[in-house]
Amino acid sequence: MKNIGCTMEKIWNHFEHKMLCKETNLIYDFLVGYDEDALTKALPTLGEIALQIPNPCGWGTGMEDCMLNNPLMLDAVIYRYEVTKDKKLFGLADKLLAGIRLCATVSDDRGYLARGVSPLDGKSHYINSSRDQYTQCIYALFHYYTSSMMREKDKEWITDVLVSFAERAEKNITKENEYDYLREDGQRGLVCNMWGPTLWGHEVNRIHMIYLAAWYTSRDEHWFELYKEIRDEGIRLATERIHPRTEMYGFLQMQVSMKLLYEAEPEDEYKKKYAEILKFVAQKVSDYRITEEKLDYTQINSPFSDWREKTAENVWHHFVARTERNALIGGYTYYVPQEKLWDEVIEIRNITEAVYIRMLGGDRSISEEQCSDFLKVLDFFDGEKHCSYAYICAVVSYWAAKFFDAELRV
Repeated sequence: MKNIGCTMEKIWNHFEHKMLCKETNLIYDFLVGYDEDALTKALPTLGEIALQIPNPCGWGTGMEDCMLNNPLMLDAVIYRYEVTKDKKLFGLADKLLAGIRLCATVSDDRGYLARGVSPLDGKSHYINSSRDQYTQCIYALFHYYTSSMMREKDKEWITDVLVSFAERAEKNITKENEYDYLREDGQRGLVCNMWGPTLWGHEVNRIHMIYLAAWYTSRDEHWFELYKEIRDEGIRLATERIHPRTEMYGFLQMQVSMKLLYEAEPEDEYKKKYAEILKFVAQKVSDYRITEEKLDYTQINSPFSDWREKTAENVWHHFVARTERNALIGGYTYYVPQEKLWDEVIEIRNITEAVYIRMLGGDRSISEEQCSDFLKVLDFFDGEKHCSYAYICAVVSYWAAKFFDAELRV
């Protein structure tokens, strides 16, 4: 077993120095080699982005999850600062915040959150965001806003960004739009539903956190009133409508939304209800173990390939035939380049996310079995060769454990 503290420093350096782009201050998803430009050389061209190739979400291209990555790393920075009070961390926090601010303000459609922005011009992006990108972004901004790291210089723009999300939600998330946040071009989006009968328990409280975060930072009672209108229904559905095959990232998204609602909710009656849901979600993932057959430890540190070079064996092809799917895609091409390394990435994320979910839910004693799995995947990290964002929740969990004084046995 490697020295865990040393491994965590290597993972930290991996994200700060290899995965964080200097031009945009965004953490992209993977490296396509070991050259200096390995992070950006395979990202979509401006022409490809303009044509929404290979799909309107940018899935599979390396710039689809910047608004998951930056926020999670910001969470890690905040936990580390709260534990160490190391002022050097402000430098990295500023970069991560700058990347988040870029994605939240780059669009002419106020309140639209880009998944990522091209380093080629600092503005090109795909037109389809997702509720998950908003969720992680909002939680991290709220986490920073309520932490001891918060500085006056950031207060106004963070408030404005969170209010812009609420304004867009009020305008777009309507019955007429089937409660969809909509794409940047005003058309129905993919994975952008925020309310209504199609959502499962892990998805249903995202609109609540949008309104409550806007209220908390702006103190505009309008947002609190909108939140209260759907508060009881959201609480009921959160535990009544859990999909039996909810993915780990779904539970993570649910947990951070609940954590924000718990922290920002001013009424004790409802704080207690959110506390119970946080415990409920933590329990849901308490027995998770890594799926050994999906982990090829010899491949974990391999570079990714250019998404344009994917073969038929490792590309998800979506041939659009149904009218309603055509309407969702809006005439754009739709295929998702799928990397063979994805199984390894998912398994690493699953176990590290499970640990973090439990900590957010108040579970301070992680089981020996989960700790063993957590340490097992850490043991295979190679700081010289690793090429993905797979370990980002490992570093969050590590510093969250120190902050919460959790028994992670590290």
